[in-house]
Amino acid sequence: MWVTRFAPSPTGFLHLGHVASALFGWRYAKPGGRWLVRMEDIDPQRCRAEYATAILKDLDWLGLKPDGAVLYQSARMSAYARTLAELDRLGVLYPCFCTRSKIAREQAGMFSAPHTAPDGSLLYPGTCRHLSGPERARRLAEGKPHVLRLDMEKALALVREKASLEAEAEAEAEAEAEAEAEAEAEAEAEAEAEAEAEAEAEAEAEAEAEAEAEAEAEAEAEALPARSQCGHSPHASERTQRWGEGQQQARTGGTEQDHFQMTRSVWPLVYEDLDRGRVVCTPELFGDVVLARRDVPASYHLCVTHDDAMQGVTLVARGEDLRPATDLHRLLQALMGWRTPTYVFHPLLCDAQGRRLSKRDGAASVREMRVAGMTPEAVRAMAVFAGCST
Repeated sequence: MWVTRFAPSPTGFLHLGHVASALFGWRYAKPGGRWLVRMEDIDPQRCRAEYATAILKDLDWLGLKPDGAVLYQSARMSAYARTLAELDRLGVLYPCFCTRSKIAREQAGMFSAPHTAPDGSLLYPGTCRHLSGPERARRLAEGKPHVLRLDMEKALALVREKASLEAEAEAEAEAEAEAEAEAEAEAEAEAEAEAEAEAEAEAEAEAEAEAEAEAEAEAEAEALPARSQCGHSPHASERTQRWGEGQQQARTGGTEQDHFQMTRSVWPLVYEDLDRGRVVCTPELFGDVVLARRDVPASYHLCVTHDDAMQGVTLVARGEDLRPATDLHRLLQALMGWRTPTYVFHPLLCDAQGRRLSKRDGAASVREMRVAGMTPEAVRAMAVFAGCST
């Protein structure tokens, strides 16, 4: 049973692309699992409360009711700030004072280097990463506008170091467990040997007592006068049971224990894709990504990774366009020690011309369909694509 989530940004009304994504996660959660709704409303310039209200109303009309309270990211800024503080403590954040135009100019002079990250975003050349501590402090004291970037090189080095330490700790724990198992096996073998020795001694004592009793009985019989002319004398007693000389087989060796462990290795960075299996991540292709800026105190990457962990999401069902970003999210999970969920990706719903349905391209909203008299079943049927229908 999966715990999935539907996490729209309330920058417009719910449209068919949203419905398709919601149904995709719903299918995996039902029956028996949990389907959560989260409003990713961290951008105050684009997100509006009336859109969030309308989205929830449309979901309810479609029969998609969340299993629990709706989470609003705008109300969790303090939690994201604590995560940023922890990353800063780890030494993997630095302030960047470059403008977009400056980054573009610097990239123009880098003929051989790639200019974009896997998700299409502008790849940062790392200019401010090389600023000295005093220079950073001076610019910050002057109130220079800046963003906080993840030092990718330091972050990867830290994760590798963490993986090495965990591997050493696991090896030590396994060695201790093996030593304990051997000690237990030796103690068990000694106890069995002692028990066998005691049993043999008891058997010998019983055999000796029985032999003595037989000898006494035979002596008594020989002392009696003959009582008949049959030419023989009866035995006074007969043995009705003898101690067998069977051999016991001693058990040797210890007890085997099967160790079932969840795959939690932090290096190499991997995640499980329901369709593709084990996927190896390459977050270094993103360069030094922005994790916080002045107008948006925490980035999408940080917020979504944090909330998936805090809400106990076990299956992240998301669009194919977010597959590249998953590598970056996996790195954040390793840095923060968050559990890695399983992932599954759905194709994007497109119009007749093959263009992705989006609010800015004028995709018809569920609200308009409802007003036009369409039924929830009809709207859900329209969202059928690539097997994600319910």
